Amino acid sequence: MRVMITGAGGFVGRHLQPLLKKQGWDMLATGHDTLDIMDSSAIRRVLKDYEPDAIIHLAAQSKVGASWEQPEHTAEVNILGSVKLYAEFVQQNPQGKFLYIGSSDVYGITAKKENKLTEDMPCAPQNPYSISKLAAEQMLLQMARKYKTKVICTRSFNHYGPGQNRGFVVSDFASQLAEIKLGYREPAIYVGNLTAKREFIYVDDVAEAYITLLAEKNADGIYNVAAGSPTGIEFILKSLLEIASIDVEIRVDEKKLRPVDIKAFCGSNVKLSCLGWKPKTSLQEGLRKTFDYWLRRCQGEHESGNCP
Repeated sequence: MRVMITGAGGFVGRHLQPLLKKQGWDMLATGHDTLDIMDSSAIRRVLKDYEPDAIIHLAAQSKVGASWEQPEHTAEVNILGSVKLYAEFVQQNPQGKFLYIGSSDVYGITAKKENKLTEDMPCAPQNPYSISKLAAEQMLLQMARKYKTKVICTRSFNHYGPGQNRGFVVSDFASQLAEIKLGYREPAIYVGNLTAKREFIYVDDVAEAYITLLAEKNADGIYNVAAGSPTGIEFILKSLLEIASIDVEIRVDEKKLRPVDIKAFCGSNVKLSCLGWKPKTSLQEGLRKTFDYWLRRCQGEHESGNCP
């Protein structure tokens, strides 16, 4: 299979590429520097040259904060960019597969009422980012019905692992503990609200889910990519403290505190598991790999003088 990836230089894209190669699939990785998804003519040229059997569409404006600051840009990239890419792909290969990577954030406040979110539950997004992801998903699904083409949409829950930047809970904790372990900062970790429970899926398992969806002939429509059970933020911190094997003071940073409207956010993975997928990486193993990554990264940052 010939697979084209947009947003290939992002967190998941960098993990997805070696797994696709391991499958023996031909792959074209594109990013901002090689393909502007807002440029239909550029998309057309790339598709004509490569002739992919499938597209994994990872490219997006994916920061919630930025979506409030730039709602128009977020809508253009996430909605219009996705539609442009899909429309050109359908013209080039009506029988091809289009895998749109969406977000569990589209469920919004529905999570306050439901213990485990399933794909048929109503969506009530609460920020410009999640609204744009839901709008793009629904546009693509409607176009697929009209043109009788194959579109698969994921609603991917929280994932973590090596290569994820600071600004996400696991990376924030792991990077601070790595710096403490290396002696680069005082033995104190700064945290926000620890009471919430969220899904945590190791990034390689997420990438395997996307490969499973592409490989399955009958896969179509919406799929949660979820662990199936939530984990407490406090438990994540305690687990990383055990892995780091250091004594630290836990300090609450007022800037990191956020109101917790949804105490537990959890998705059902029954639909995807019926295709043979399930997470393989235990939480402890995934956190260990993430902490080891941050040890290497923090050491490199300090040696090169590129500390944040």
